[in-house]
Amino acid sequence: MTITPDDIERSARIRAITDNFFFWQGRRFVGLGFVMIFAAFAYLPGAYETARNILLLASIAVALLLSERIGRHYRSEFGRVQPIPGAHARRARLKWLLVYPAMIGSLVLDLVYPLPVLVSGPVWAGGICLYRLSTGGGRDHYLVLAAMLAALAFAPLLAGTTSKPAMPLLLLLLGTGYAVCAWLDDREMRAVLRGA
Repeated sequence: MTITPDDIERSARIRAITDNFFFWQGRRFVGLGFVMIFAAFAYLPGAYETARNILLLASIAVALLLSERIGRHYRSEFGRVQPIPGAHARRARLKWLLVYPAMIGSLVLDLVYPLPVLVSGPVWAGGICLYRLSTGGGRDHYLVLAAMLAALAFAPLLAGTTSKPAMPLLLLLLGTGYAVCAWLDDREMRAVLRGA
């Protein structure tokens, strides 16, 4: 039997997925997209604060419960995949020390110091690109979401407003895009693992 370049490429893709298996279990994360969508509507002016907080907390609880149940389904379907201990220590340090603080900081900046551009758009786009690269690559759908978020930076300028009123739009795009991307992660993972 001869090993072809396609065999080598597929083997590398399988390794990238299994090495980052938790992050490829897209159905687990679809609910988090809906949490961001609920947050977008809860943030709209005129929304009742108590009702929106209850809705947001309820959506987080439901998303976490569903994620755990779906995780059990993944384990029964694919078995347990153990990561190599310490293999992703650098990724963990970088995301907690640099990426997450930059993403949260951009949201705070947009909310506290309303600017004519939405800083969170390109910052979150960069975070999404780094997530894609650090969890096995592939998944070009994240590049589409990142491009849309980066372009959103100019929405306040074009609308003649500031970054703060544009926040629901950011959350809506982020939530919808994340839910779709998570679903597509699952499809791409299955296609690679099953050789489709």
